[in-house]
Amino acid sequence: MEDNTLSRRAHPRKLLQGTGWITDPVSHEKHEVTLLDISLGGVAFLTAQALPAQSPWLARFPVGDELLTGNIEIAYCIRHLMTDAYRVGAQFRRLRPDQLAIIEGYTK
Repeated sequence: MEDNTLSRRAHPRKLLQGTGWITDPVSHEKHEVTLLDISLGGVAFLTAQALPAQSPWLARFPVGDELLTGNIEIAYCIRHLMTDAYRVGAQFRRLRPDQLAIIEGYTK
């Protein structure tokens, strides 16, 4: 059976290594995350806490030489098989043109 995961992606992803932070917009609870990859549509990262799907968060992390701050929504959260962490896929929400430009510049 062929894996169609890549063909379903709206935007190509690029490896993104480093540390970022996500903050709950209501409780202001902050979590450190380990970045995995990024695209114009979203970001993937590892976190120690399980995060509910469709929950909104404010994300802040380095992208190249820039610091990106923007709204994300959790698309999925699954237990990472090789670590004691959760792999999270999040979609960007309501990014401004300057925020999109940071991502575009990095993913080209």
